[in-house]
Amino acid sequence: MTAANLPLRDFDPRRLSALLGIVGPDDRLGFLDQLAADLSTCASQIVLTSQTSDWPGLRRASHNLVALSGTCGAGALQALAQTLNAAAHRQDHAALPGLIEAARTDIAALAGHVQDLRHTGGTA
Repeated sequence: MTAANLPLRDFDPRRLSALLGIVGPDDRLGFLDQLAADLSTCASQIVLTSQTSDWPGLRRASHNLVALSGTCGAGALQALAQTLNAAAHRQDHAALPGLIEAARTDIAALAGHVQDLRHTGGTA
């Protein structure tokens, strides 16, 4: 299954649509490009910081993911990022593998949706 085909769980498309409306037609593609880059950065940082037990880095990356996903209306990803952030605060090594894998999957699903929007010129 490709990222563009992954299902977005608990997604409210009205939030991202509202953002695109605020951004306006001239800046939509740039906004979507930045959103895609930010999601990619979050995914990379979450994996790297979890592999190196960089707890402050994992807290920062998961906190950024809470904000990005919530702003875009990806409710399940936001909840997952909050759980990951709590695990980072507890320095819970045992919880990380499942949370990281789920986060990677959900980030890929949101990134796929962003990519789809990019291909339609930023209109739903």
